[in-house]
Amino acid sequence: MMNIPKELLDNDLVFHFTKPYVAMESILHKNRIRFSSLVDMNDPYEYKIVSTGVSAGGGISEKMALEAMLRLRDTILYKSKILSLVKSKNITINNPYQLVFTKPRLWAQYAEAQYGVCLVFGLSAFLDEIKNMYPKLSVYHDYVEYDLSKHEINSKANIRNYDKSLSCEANIKTHIGINKKDVYFRKYEDFEDESEYRIVLINWEDNGKHDIYIDITGIIRGVILGERFHAMYEETVKDIVINKLHAKLYRIIYNASHVVLKQYA
Repeated sequence: MMNIPKELLDNDLVFHFTKPYVAMESILHKNRIRFSSLVDMNDPYEYKIVSTGVSAGGGISEKMALEAMLRLRDTILYKSKILSLVKSKNITINNPYQLVFTKPRLWAQYAEAQYGVCLVFGLSAFLDEIKNMYPKLSVYHDYVEYDLSKHEINSKANIRNYDKSLSCEANIKTHIGINKKDVYFRKYEDFEDESEYRIVLINWEDNGKHDIYIDITGIIRGVILGERFHAMYEETVKDIVINKLHAKLYRIIYNASHVVLKQYA
């Protein structure tokens, strides 16, 4: 059993769990959310590259191969910016824990054990805002697959068909475009209950390893407070979310056999 507002059952919604101080100080107060580098992620498959390789018909010089490997590593770990979200795959009123924003483990791991918040975004509006703000960026988005233990070999950092007639950057762009699933949307099976959905941005012109920020005004649909969210901050977050961002505010409550989302007026 559950008491979930109908607007939170929209298939277009994506959710982002975060700690209370990050939500209050860095996201809601500044009206923006940060995309960060893979090197800052917590999965070993993402924050490091164990080996790289480059092959080409007719061979390739050692200097050219080294440049390609270093630039590919830099593009994956630093130029590529990720926002980790979650998205419900099978929405049903019969099992509330199929709704990603009700899962206690996600609250425990990513929202400071119910003291944090879960931000609610419209995916279509989010992607439109990215296109409007950064029309030159490469944008990829998809569910993560938790199958690394099933596939020992992948193409993440191995350029197997390097075209010597093209520039190094052009080869890397082609490689990532073809192998984006291996590069950005795979994790270990340990994470498989998360239903993670990612948006990946690549700014090919950025050599300074800068983070990318997206304005959340107009794309944020709501904020869900954790069950333990401090009461002393309620009025502050209520003013920001309802009056300034014009979004809806909820608090999640767990009872013996069901989940309730209380909505603030």
